Amino acid sequence: MRKTFAVMMTAMLSLGVMTGCGASGQSAASTSTSAAAAVSSSTAASTESAPASTEDAQGASTEASAASNKPVAIVVTYSVDPEESGTLSRVKEYLTSMNGQPAAAKGSEATPADGYKFVNWTDKDGNEVSKDASFVPQDVTGNLDFTAHFEKAN
Repeated sequence: MRKTFAVMMTAMLSLGVMTGCGASGQSAASTSTSAAAAVSSSTAASTESAPASTEDAQGASTEASAASNKPVAIVVTYSVDPEESGTLSRVKEYLTSMNGQPAAAKGSEATPADGYKFVNWTDKDGNEVSKDASFVPQDVTGNLDFTAHFEKAN
């Protein structure tokens, strides 16, 4: 109870809620300063091994939240295999993800060169991701590489 009261007093003082509560003959500012010092010293004495105050927890939460609010630059690269077997409508996309949310890619369309036909799109590990010549990656949260595969037409 004492710790809760001390934390509440500290919060109220920092927000200016306690202004104008001075004892007779004292200004509100000196009363606030004196009260803050008293609360601070009693809090320090009674909470050395206690968990962090509500203010500390909110500060840490705000710092963590600020770190997750940073934009993340993402590059999506599209390539052709074998070389010169086709063309792509887009070879790179530069995206930004905010707050860990997926970025929206536009994708690329693969067009076969004369004498070739489109086969599929694969990711960097060789896993097939689409059999459609027009490919749009979904839920993009990091850098990605995709390859459009072509083969000789019969």
